[in-house]
Amino acid sequence: MNHSLPACSQHDAAVLSSESFRGLMQTFASSVSVITAAHEGRLYGLTVTTATSVSAEPPSMLIMVNRSSRSYQAIAASNSFAINVLAEGQEEIGTVFASKSEDKFSGLDYKFGVTGSPVLKGASAHLECRIVTSFEYATHSIFIGQVVAGQAGSLFPLLYHGRAYASLQRQK
Repeated sequence: MNHSLPACSQHDAAVLSSESFRGLMQTFASSVSVITAAHEGRLYGLTVTTATSVSAEPPSMLIMVNRSSRSYQAIAASNSFAINVLAEGQEEIGTVFASKSEDKFSGLDYKFGVTGSPVLKGASAHLECRIVTSFEYATHSIFIGQVVAGQAGSLFPLLYHGRAYASLQRQK
């Protein structure tokens, strides 16, 4: 049986609406991370579900940041960032860093990592990265960072699915 794909030109494919795309994306279960950076004495951070590994050799991670975000300039200027993978029970932290709040770090326990980026204590894991390349696509910049430090804990990660926080259910 022949399963060849039909010929398709760029003009044949209709672009999916943003609303339809968001509906499809809610079917993905993703870990929730807070991307942090420090620049000129100020701390910056935002919640994402778009942190992913690129390569093990060299160890590298990819993040996507909307260029309208306050954190965008700090990440680009500091040439580094930390990925703080939130743990189950850290929903409030995810919500604060997703907000427009000016002082997102108020009351949080953190330390400065080897890159100078804030590392949130109590996270499921953290990875500190130095940016090796970046490029723009539509409204976002894509940063690829080489991992220079990191640590994983024993806590389950906080997930996001169906436009809500979710937990990882493990079978025993």
